[in-house]
This record gives sequence, C-alpha cells and structure tokens, in this order.
Amino acid sequence: MAARRPPASPGGVQTESSEPQVSPRPRALPWRPGRLLRPEDSAATRLAGTLPAMVHSMPTPDAPDPAALADMARRQSFAGERRVFVFGDINSRVAERVVRQLLDYSASNPVEPIDLLINSTGGDVEAACAIINAMHGVPCRVNTVCMGFAQSAACIILMAGTGVRTAFENSVLLIHRMVWDDPGEVEDEHGNYLPPPDEKYVALCRRLENTYLGRFLKHDALWAEKQIPTAMDLSTDDALRAGVIDGVIFLDRG
Repeated sequence: MAARRPPASPGGVQTESSEPQVSPRPRALPWRPGRLLRPEDSAATRLAGTLPAMVHSMPTPDAPDPAALADMARRQSFAGERRVFVFGDINSRVAERVVRQLLDYSASNPVEPIDLLINSTGGDVEAACAIINAMHGVPCRVNTVCMGFAQSAACIILMAGTGVRTAFENSVLLIHRMVWDDPGEVEDEHGNYLPPPDEKYVALCRRLENTYLGRFLKHDALWAEKQIPTAMDLSTDDALRAGVIDGVIFLDRG
C-alpha cells in the first residue's frame, strides 16, 4: 500500500517540510507517521520482543519466579525509552501513574520527547483532564499513539498530544459530546434512559468541549457540535481529515 504523508500538524510541531524552529525537534519515533512500516519497526513487535528467553525456562527451587523475572526485564527494557502507557479504563489511579511518569521523565530530561501509547475505551473526564494538563505542563513534547482503541476520553487524550499524534491504520476511534440535553438520548448499561445532568455540570462540560475540541481539532467547537450530535465513530482517514491525528501508521502486509 502506498505511503500516506500526514498533513502539517497543528500547534507549530516541526515536520520535514516545515521551517526550522527554536524549540527542540521531536525525537524520531520507532516508526515514521504515514510511512509503510516493516514488522520489525512496529511498536507491537518491539514490545513483544523485550522479554528474555530465560523467563520461559522451568523454575528451580533456587530460581526466582518466571513472572517476576519477566516483570523485572520489562521494567529494565523500558527504563530509558520514555514511554508511558494509557491502557484500559481511565480512572484516578491511571491518571496519577501517568502524571507521575510524565513529571519524572520531564525532570530527568526536559528536552527529549515522551511517547504516550494509548489503548483505551475511555473513562473519567476528570482523570483525562489531569493527564492532558500534565502533557501540556511539561516542557518536553508528548507524542501520542493509538495502539488499537482511543474512544471517548482516550480520544481526547490522543488528539491533545503536544508532539506528533498518530494511530495505527486499524485503530478504532470514537469521539462524542460530553453531555446531552435530551434525557431520551442516552442509556445506561441496563438500558435505562439517563436523566439530563444538572446545569453546573453541563456548563463545566461545555467549557471543556470548547477548550479541547476547539483547540486540538482543525475545526472549532461549533463544527464539532454540528458534526457530532451524540457520538461518532472515526476511521483513521476521518480522524486525519478532522485533525484528531497528524498521521496514520500503515502495517506491512507482505
């Protein structure tokens, strides 16, 4: 499949065709956005190949548990990689861990970019806000990568990246408004219609929508309100056109 060059990223992110800037240039990712990737270049292959062969050996009475060895090897292999993982449900514990890692990496090197790898169907808005504020609060750039799923709050984190925002071509993205005015529009997990939230919560969510959607998308919040009446699934092509991401990572099928 032919390579696809991503459009110029918003926010002054330097690309190959842009003019040199005073701010430090982002560190090259393990893959190049919009380039046809080889399996050995992909993040999934690199992550899968980090565990040493010894973790598959049978334990002996004097040997440590293989799971402990695997965990130790994983931590050592990622020690200098400046990678942060946002996997699963986004809650206060995940946000605390991510914020701590971002601050630690930034303190150790305020210039080298950080890679934030995302595979999540969403979670708490408050936790997502903490992660986004931390990304924009550290001096180094934060590249965001969708490894599979980036839905709801996870999608906002993806498009809030301060470096290069990318997604694998088979990723599933979903973006939606934070609140709905019609009580008959939304159901809970049991099929019951949810009542409309109180006015203060609606005002807060509207302010967040204007802040995040208007700042991180190529379009303003009014466009998002018209195009996203409730929720909208996005292909990587749609996300690229809407300004959610800057590039698509293509896998080598050969």
